[in-house]
Amino acid sequence: MAKPPPGEGRAWRPFLGLTLGIRVENRGAMWHPPRHLGHLHLAFSNVEFNLLEHLQCHVRRLLTAANSERVHQSHLLIRVLAHNVITDRIESFCLLAHQSIGEIGEALGLLWPPMEAAGGGYTLRIPEGDVRPDQLEAVTLTPANLSLSFDRATAQTWAGREAVGGRAIAFGAGAIGCQVLDSLVREGAFSELVIADDDRLRPHNLARHILREDHVGALKAKVLASELHRIRPDIDPTYYAEQLSEGGMSEELVGAITTSDLALDLTASVGASRILSDTEERGRAISAFFNPSGDAFVLMVEDEERHEDLSALEARYYSEVILNPALRQHLRAPSEAVISSGQCRSVTSRISSSDAALLSAAAAGAIGRALRDPASHLMIGSLHPDGSLSIVTASANTGRHKVVHQGWLIRCSGSVHQQLRELRATALPNETGGVLLGVVDHRRKRIEVSLGLPAPDDSFGTPRAFERGVRGLSEAVDEARGQVMHQITYLGEWHTHPDGAAADPSPVDRKQMDALASDLATEERPAVMIIVGADELRVSAREAIQ
Repeated sequence: MAKPPPGEGRAWRPFLGLTLGIRVENRGAMWHPPRHLGHLHLAFSNVEFNLLEHLQCHVRRLLTAANSERVHQSHLLIRVLAHNVITDRIESFCLLAHQSIGEIGEALGLLWPPMEAAGGGYTLRIPEGDVRPDQLEAVTLTPANLSLSFDRATAQTWAGREAVGGRAIAFGAGAIGCQVLDSLVREGAFSELVIADDDRLRPHNLARHILREDHVGALKAKVLASELHRIRPDIDPTYYAEQLSEGGMSEELVGAITTSDLALDLTASVGASRILSDTEERGRAISAFFNPSGDAFVLMVEDEERHEDLSALEARYYSEVILNPALRQHLRAPSEAVISSGQCRSVTSRISSSDAALLSAAAAGAIGRALRDPASHLMIGSLHPDGSLSIVTASANTGRHKVVHQGWLIRCSGSVHQQLRELRATALPNETGGVLLGVVDHRRKRIEVSLGLPAPDDSFGTPRAFERGVRGLSEAVDEARGQVMHQITYLGEWHTHPDGAAADPSPVDRKQMDALASDLATEERPAVMIIVGADELRVSAREAIQ
């Protein structure tokens, strides 16, 4: 009987509940809602069940446990659970009595009515009297909808899926961030949530943001946290007016990262994703963003063991864009941008609110599904002019190869190994090879191999030797780099060894490594060579001798 929080236009009555479980036999509609207690008695009483006796017992228990004015003035909410033995279905509905429990107790012969002259209230009737049918008919009933508070369990029930995420931290409260978090919270995700973003809401953000005009000028993270709490009161997000950065975050934000079960990068920033990837103490990470033209979402989800982190998934993303013909225009530069003011963050692409909402909803749904799978995921959802959405899912490839050289970490994922093995199988029994492309991050001293280009058509291979040609190679490299907005570059060379031969560098390979290292000396990074054997892959690195 707790009083609800005050609110304009809200009405409430203190009530006590009674649940009736009965069996009925009916092949069609069960009944019209009973209009009063007499109706209810006739509808439900039978040789096995007497509603009045049950009701008397329940009200008697209430009155003897707390014979107080508060109980007398309270109302009775009757919840009926009717098991139809013919259809084997359970139907449930609620009825609210307009009259008080005191009046119901009087009709049931349990209470004496108040004595107006003495100014008193109801008193227990000893011995109990007879049931008054006329008074039962005076106790009118109104169908009532039973509504549970919208908490995580209720959200999960209405979403029809298992809730995901425990303690989560989300970076980015912009267009995709606000809508993804809104959807996930409504589906019951997260037991705790932290939101970090130092940006403020500007008028042009209203084109795609879930916040409103009266929030303009406010911190996005702060207002979004408040709005999510208003949707689901059981979750009260903490916010930080900070960015994900190296060495510049508060101790509180760092603590929130290290204790998270799930870390979401919703910033659309390559730098933020790489910083999160390098953060050791944290939960499983996810990155979601729109492509530059605003007609696709990209989702990268680490595996539970974090064998394939966000940096590795970024490299695989570029490979998928280059190798998949369906994604040829995916990373094209937007044809038009809008500048709403002199602020640097006021530059944005033209994306409609409906498209942003559709892509965000699809991304949120994909996040929920991916988190139920321990494997890594890379998904690209493309919105077509007719409004349809197609999803490209890159299969997870276990295994990774890495080497540390002069402080540089060079990594090659299982997906690259698979791609090179397929090129090798196509060329057998001859050797083959080509150039390697990937991501070079000088600040982090990281190299992620994205893919190997096939051998140019003027290459020469035999079962024991291979000489890479050059015809069309420069154009192929430029085309591949252009397809991913020059996020990858030339890394070095790859080639195969025949069956029965190890994937160790031969003397000829070592000479080639020296030559490659010399060619890349001006870029102050090592050259990379990958050798693919029948069952193994070997990654080597070499820097020019100063």
